[in-house]
Amino acid sequence: MKRSLLAVTLLAFPGWADTVLPTVKNTATPAATAYMKGVELVTAGKLKEAQAAFEESNQLDPKLGFGYLGLGEVALRSGQTQQAEGHFKTALGIQPANAGVQAAWGRYLESQRRWPEAEAAYRKSIAINPEAVPIQVSLGDVLLKGLNRPQEAADVYRRALAKDPAHGGAHFALATALARLGKLDDARPEYEAAARVSPKNPLPHQALGELLIARKDLDGAMKSFDAALAANPKFFLAYLSRGDIYMNRGDHARAAAEYEAAAAIVPKAAVPKVKAAMAYQALAKLKEARTLYLAAIELDPKIPVAYNNLAWMAAQSKTELERALDWANKAVSLAPRDPTPVDTLGWVLYVRGDTTRAIQTLKQAIQMDPQRPDPHYHLGVIYQQTGNQSEAEAALRKALQISRSFDGARDAEQRLARTRR
Repeated sequence: MKRSLLAVTLLAFPGWADTVLPTVKNTATPAATAYMKGVELVTAGKLKEAQAAFEESNQLDPKLGFGYLGLGEVALRSGQTQQAEGHFKTALGIQPANAGVQAAWGRYLESQRRWPEAEAAYRKSIAINPEAVPIQVSLGDVLLKGLNRPQEAADVYRRALAKDPAHGGAHFALATALARLGKLDDARPEYEAAARVSPKNPLPHQALGELLIARKDLDGAMKSFDAALAANPKFFLAYLSRGDIYMNRGDHARAAAEYEAAAAIVPKAAVPKVKAAMAYQALAKLKEARTLYLAAIELDPKIPVAYNNLAWMAAQSKTELERALDWANKAVSLAPRDPTPVDTLGWVLYVRGDTTRAIQTLKQAIQMDPQRPDPHYHLGVIYQQTGNQSEAEAALRKALQISRSFDGARDAEQRLARTRR
């Protein structure tokens, strides 16, 4: 009997970060030159040197204001949020009618998840400079991600694309908004356009692949994930997605290889290890699965599927039964509304000899979701083993009425036949 597995939440896709410190068109003045030098240093990650350049810019021309934006950026990247806000407000006080200053203020507000204020700042920036496409994209991002207004966001992205049809971030963001609205047919060409415009960026290919999975086109999705890896061989999400497709097809060995490749790229991420463990568990390579589940827990102690599957494997092998009980209880505590860990806990209790509590726990799992066959099946097994043939027959029949393709279906049919005899 093979255990059904809990799903692992996929990682969210990052987006394009278009909003940066504004540039100074006229760099003839020493203050402007010092500021632009600071921008280059920030981009290079040299924050101390950048801070010195921005301070020099402020000293040379206190009325330019841009040096304070730079200091705000340095403080923000250094985790000094309160100082960052003070610098941005100073710049805003010096140049309130400057589109770049308003945009930088909006970016700060967005970083702090102050969505309505960020929207207002970006709209002020656009009103001052309607041609600034990156700021329009940032406004759309706030509407989409922060304020959950996908239709308005889509309209903003379309206006940005009308000004710059080659803006890959706008195509990608528009596709995301359309997908949020359920308009998958409209989203697909936008993802494809983003991939054409930004061929070295794996995100459009990845997102298109996920969209094709939603449309049940696994072959098309696999091609998209292949394209994502062609764009960036270190893009681990594509390996995870390819592994998911192989798992769906029952090719657990290839799935394990894909998940292991992802784990090698991000060794401190728990999800690739959990997925690899699930593939090895399906291959009955339980030693490898156990090692990976434990490694995942070490990285992230709040993944219920790892505890659940460790408990199940221990119960099946009748080993580590004390730890199995701890693992099962931990899984239930982390996912209290999911009947799968409750079902596992019931089975662990049965294997440990606590039949009364096992039956009570399995009945609880059935109450949580009466249409899951596994708890009915496990209850039937326990009733049969304890000599309660009528209850065993009812439970096994119910499991098979729900599904004839769950992992224990064949065993349930055989047990039901013996019960009838």
